[in-house]
Amino acid sequence: MIITGTAAGETIEDTGRRDKLTGGDGADIFLLNRDNKRDFILDFTDGVDKIDLTKFAVTFEEVFIKMISADTFVFTIRGESNNVTFAPSALPIDLSSLSADDFIFAEGAAPPNTNLVAETTGADRLFGTSRPDVFLFSPDGERDAVRQFELGKDRIDIETFDTSFGALDFFDIKAGRVRITFTTDFGTESLIIVDASRQFTSADFSAGDFVF
Repeated sequence: MIITGTAAGETIEDTGRRDKLTGGDGADIFLLNRDNKRDFILDFTDGVDKIDLTKFAVTFEEVFIKMISADTFVFTIRGESNNVTFAPSALPIDLSSLSADDFIFAEGAAPPNTNLVAETTGADRLFGTSRPDVFLFSPDGERDAVRQFELGKDRIDIETFDTSFGALDFFDIKAGRVRITFTTDFGTESLIIVDASRQFTSADFSAGDFVF
């Protein structure tokens, strides 16, 4: 259903169906229901409009955000996905354009537990979730991969390697795909990290993205 705001600066609520929400001028609030339907916000302005997720009873830590084009994001909460397309006046955008400040959350909502994803012996591909993930690696000399990694939310645990951030070598394979190598007493280890948006580069990593 197409829902268009009629006044500047109002709350526009989805109907529980597959809706397209347009706010227009002013600071609009797009109120989404937890209905397992994909909704589309069509003219979002960063720093002006808000997305109200109070009915989901979650915190930002449980929102999985993916940039899918030069003007559109998809965000997923507990399996329900919605699209946000930025207004032309708000462009250009980047990975940081849709952040916690753009949402309204229910007061007192409990943050999710950290999700531990551990490799096995051999070459593994580990996949991130909408929760804060910690990807745990152990020395095995194999090249492992992490997919759907969220910078600033997920972390890579390489504590057992007894290394440091300064000892890591980063290589940009292509946008959104970074190889990290480091040498320890166990030999040379290699990790391939891929973000959901296929956007980040090696320069975006910091020591806070790791557990040493």
